[in-house]
This record gives sequence, C-alpha cells and structure tokens, in this order.
Amino acid sequence: AAELAIGHASAEIARLDRLVADLLMAAGRQVGPRGAMSLGALLRARTEALGPWAALRGVTFSVHGDGTAVIDGESVARAVDNLLRNAVEASPPASVVTAEVTLTSTTCCVGISDCGAGIANSAELFEPFFTTKPDGTGLGLAISRAIARAHGGEVSYIRREAEPGRGEPARTCFELTLAREAPARPREVA
Repeated sequence: AAELAIGHASAEIARLDRLVADLLMAAGRQVGPRGAMSLGALLRARTEALGPWAALRGVTFSVHGDGTAVIDGESVARAVDNLLRNAVEASPPASVVTAEVTLTSTTCCVGISDCGAGIANSAELFEPFFTTKPDGTGLGLAISRAIARAHGGEVSYIRREAEPGRGEPARTCFELTLAREAPARPREVA
C-alpha cells in the first residue's frame, strides 16, 4: 500500500511540475540552449511518437518538407506536440493531419492542418486558460505562442474554406513560424 501511495504522490508531483513549467512558459520564461536543428526531423520524430495515440482515434499523419533553424529543440518539440495533439483531437475519424515545413529567407514555418470544424472564438484562442475542451487547461496554444515568440516567430490560426472544384475540403491550419537564426546576443557592458 505504501508503494502505491508513493507512486501516486510521485505522479501527482510530476503533473504539478509540468503545470508550473507550463505557467512559467506562458508567462514568457526564456527557452533553453539553442542549436542548429532540422525541423523536418523534429516533426517526423514528434509524429512518430504521437502516431500510436493518433491511430487509436483513427487519425494518421502526413509529413513533408525540411529546414534548419537555430532553436531550443525541447521547447519547440513541446510547441509542435501541442499543435499536433489539438489537430488530432479536432479531426474526424479516418482523416489525415498534414504537417509541413516550409522556408523563407529568414523563417522556418511548421504548418499543421486538419479537417476539423474549426474554432468559433478564434480571437481568444491564444489567451491563457481559454479552452473548448472539458478537461483542458487552456495553456497549450498560449505556450506554443510563447515558445514561438521566444524564437523570433509566431503561431497563427487560419481557416481555409473548401474548394469543391479542386476536391479540397475545409481545413483548420496552425502555422508555427521561427526565425532561422538565433537573435544576436546583446553586448556585455563592462
């Protein structure tokens, strides 16, 4: 009985630790050390990790593109996970969540789209504690945006309407943009 109680207490401490870390990130805490990283590889790793969970919901991933950016890989992986999880949870069964990396001269963009119904109150989407899920904390998108901004980027929501002539269904898209280079460090003042 004591081992079971210790196990439950440890799990609860870990959950609270993650919640505090999420609150700090949403409040603008700086991200960790950065290094050059392939966003295509990061995206493939995250979709592989989430694949079995998505498959239980009848959803698969389609991943495309690549690009290198100077990032804190652990933080960006959290931001990407939040967006992928939201997309899977919004998707109807037997659908595909598309994740794609595209580049501009200064940014890397991770676009994640699903065939879900979209979000009515999109103006409030990135506010901390706003959620449409009964068991949600309302921190996922706020954290993803804070991580993007700490990397000189942004997270945006786009609703693309159906294009019947091209056979394209309506899609909900989130775009996570990151600066390709880390911001210059301010000079030390003697």
